[in-house]
Amino acid sequence: MEYNWLDITVFCTFWLPLCHLAHLSELSLPLDNVHINARNVLFTADELRISNDTFSAKNLTVRADEFTFINILNGNQEMEKANYAIFDYTSLRSSINTSLNPCEDFYEFVCSGWIANNEIAPYDYKTTQFNVNVKTLQKQIKSIFADRNRYPKSRITELMFDYYGKCMDVEERARLKSKPLFDVLRKVRRAKPKYITDWLILVRPLSLFYAFGVEADAKNVSKNLLTVFPTETITTYEYFLDDQYEHQLKALKDFLSKVLNILIADDVKGEFFANDTEDTERRIASFFTVERKIAEIMNNTEHHHDDQSALYNLHSIADLEEIAPSVNWRRYIAGIMPTDVLAKLNINSLQINIPDPKILGAIDRMVKGLSNESLSDHIDWSMILAHIAMLDDRFKEAKMEYDRVILGSTESQPQWLTCQADAVNAFPDLANILYISRFFDRESKFDLKRMVENIRDSFATLIVENNWMDSETREKALAKVRAMLDFIGYDENLFNQTAIETNYAELSYDSSWSYVDIAHSINRWKMEKDLHKLIEMNDRKRFDFPAPGVNAFYDPTHNQIALLAGILTGSFFNLSLPLAMNYGGIGAIIGHEITHGFDDQGRQYDEVGNLRNWWNNETRANFIKLKECIIEQYGSVEVPYTDGMHINGKATQSENIADNGGMRAAYRAMKEALRKNIGKEKRLRGLEQFSQEQLFFINYAYIWCGKTRPEAAVDLLLNDGHSPDRYRVNVVIANQPEFFDAFNCPPGSAMMMNKTCRVW
Repeated sequence: MEYNWLDITVFCTFWLPLCHLAHLSELSLPLDNVHINARNVLFTADELRISNDTFSAKNLTVRADEFTFINILNGNQEMEKANYAIFDYTSLRSSINTSLNPCEDFYEFVCSGWIANNEIAPYDYKTTQFNVNVKTLQKQIKSIFADRNRYPKSRITELMFDYYGKCMDVEERARLKSKPLFDVLRKVRRAKPKYITDWLILVRPLSLFYAFGVEADAKNVSKNLLTVFPTETITTYEYFLDDQYEHQLKALKDFLSKVLNILIADDVKGEFFANDTEDTERRIASFFTVERKIAEIMNNTEHHHDDQSALYNLHSIADLEEIAPSVNWRRYIAGIMPTDVLAKLNINSLQINIPDPKILGAIDRMVKGLSNESLSDHIDWSMILAHIAMLDDRFKEAKMEYDRVILGSTESQPQWLTCQADAVNAFPDLANILYISRFFDRESKFDLKRMVENIRDSFATLIVENNWMDSETREKALAKVRAMLDFIGYDENLFNQTAIETNYAELSYDSSWSYVDIAHSINRWKMEKDLHKLIEMNDRKRFDFPAPGVNAFYDPTHNQIALLAGILTGSFFNLSLPLAMNYGGIGAIIGHEITHGFDDQGRQYDEVGNLRNWWNNETRANFIKLKECIIEQYGSVEVPYTDGMHINGKATQSENIADNGGMRAAYRAMKEALRKNIGKEKRLRGLEQFSQEQLFFINYAYIWCGKTRPEAAVDLLLNDGHSPDRYRVNVVIANQPEFFDAFNCPPGSAMMMNKTCRVW
């Protein structure tokens, strides 16, 4: 039985309650007239009895970090302190393979034990240190949903818990089978849509061919504007264009066939689906015809890494009707816009951003060229695929077989994980309040804030010291890094109850509704909330946090970084760890996000987030030359289990620049922090042989320890904007001379690459 101190009143004084991964080394001391201060306390006992002022326990063990014993002497309260600062980090110690040479393969040196000791969940395709934090977060959120009566009852909390409960009601979904989907199809067909515009309005907020988004105006971020862009293929578009992915396409075809067979069996009257092979084959052929056409168009998309302004193309509604004439855009926008927003907008003078007019025009011509049958089939597929995750378990089993081929997973995700993810994404600010209030150590924000400031200063030093920037551009870069806002764990505005009530004022549904109907209501509400931003001003000092998660962000249009609460624990951050390790963990993440403000895309936005060119031409050319080195360096890496595929250096350049610059900034900040804390370094039992500098690099590698199913390697390489974990360690470290100094690596060591690269 384990007890967190929060649940017990004891006679000792405890502070910073972060019951986590560090433990005090063994010691035995007399405790007459002694007060004990400790950090990160965990009780373990077989039995526990609590009276008014004391407790007793059988086989009680108290684990904590940094015990301080204060002896009160002779009534004059003169105190003597004894600090013990050797900690146990067994998971790291068991991960490091000291029989290997860190100068040969540092990732393997640090991670081999972790990889051997951690299994991928049967419903997942990889496991990493991020997943460790995610699992902790998921269990914490599960406990929130399991104890509904713990929280004050309000209309909003009832909505969230009702939604979760409906999602968890698998018996109702098994009883309803495909009926909720058939109700949607029936409603659309009874409306007898005649034109594509009718279809678009009827199925909203589902996007067919064209999607709307509301984003900050990149050249005036105080306001928002409407953006129109094409929808993408259901899966990686390369699968439709290259014969080497025939295996993946067969799995997709089998999945669609299984879905149709389930729907045909449920549609006993044949209202929607004909029970014959020819009809099934036609529907699947229509799906692949349209998806392949979209893939061919999307394959011609230019990503404009070095010219974000090329994606800023303001057009009037009249322009949009010329670019994509298949849609009556005035009627479509009027049909989806909330009435109060529409009353404040003049559609004829509305400015709309079209990032790629050529691509949008090509999609429109493709739609116009489709036969009525192919168009109808594709719309059916769009509605089917948008709903099957909300239907009964037969569809989940069909999807699992597809995932087995694409990702290697062997089971479907447990229903409680799916439902809590849906609920917290529907109610992110409410979920954040409940999570932060119960599980997040808000005092840790002070230490994290200090780290952010230190690393920001360190990055500013990198700007000052580089020899490729002109003085004017350098001063503007310094102004930008100083103006960068940071949000740690949550936005302080989160606990504004009036704002919460206002935010959800227009959302309502009844608990008697089906899960699908409730989901529709939430999705329409979210779409209307998004469209309301068109008549609202942006506030740079606010951050729209997503639901509780294990992640960090940089927003170029507001020059903000954010660290979600779920990443501020575990191997990433723990006040019990040596300072150097926290800098190698969350410090490198902080540095990564700061560097995003100066990567190939982030550098094009100014100190308040406006898209404008503040770079001298020669300095810009120097930057591009330096980042080309990064592109080529990563592009030379061949990835195992991918039949000879390499990292896409161009597609991953933003993240690679951020990884390299982030580590360098964090390392410099760590060195300065150590200088200010001489003699206060903590030690790890069994790892005393490592210096603080070595521990920095060790924990940097440790946070990227992970293993991926071979089946998922190709999909990740095509879709993930990050390099695989091993190379986020070994290639980054190869570019850091300080690593080779710290580990005394001789010339010619395998970790040394023939060519190294550095932007920041």
